[in-house]
Amino acid sequence: MALVGTFAPLTAQIAVLGAYISILGGLFISYMQKEERRERQWNESLEQLAVPMALAPEDDLYPLYQAYCRSLIALAEQTDPLLREIAAIKLDSVNAQIGTIASGTVVFSGTETWRTVYDQLLTGGTIRKYKSVAWVRSLDYCKRSAN
Repeated sequence: MALVGTFAPLTAQIAVLGAYISILGGLFISYMQKEERRERQWNESLEQLAVPMALAPEDDLYPLYQAYCRSLIALAEQTDPLLREIAAIKLDSVNAQIGTIASGTVVFSGTETWRTVYDQLLTGGTIRKYKSVAWVRSLDYCKRSAN
């Protein structure tokens, strides 16, 4: 640059200066893209590390946690405000259900799911006391329960 500035005519100096500025601009843009990619990778790594340490060794719960996280991320990408509002209401309900389960109380609204759990309780569960309420809607329900 110093040699061109000293010995070259003005038009050549302007051309070299333009090329120099273009090169610097390209290097700066390349640097910014690499920095953005590095920051995105860093953020993704931090998100993965944010798993509660108490949950990570739980082989039965950790895959569920990961599935919930993936679903929440997909939900966050939705742009429909009505869908997001409805999802927030539903997720609040789901969080309340998980809180109830975490406190030791399980509520089943469907009888078929309850029957599966009831069978497990009777055949070897460690629970010694439980309360169950059933609404008998028909005689057919009683016959299936007896089998």
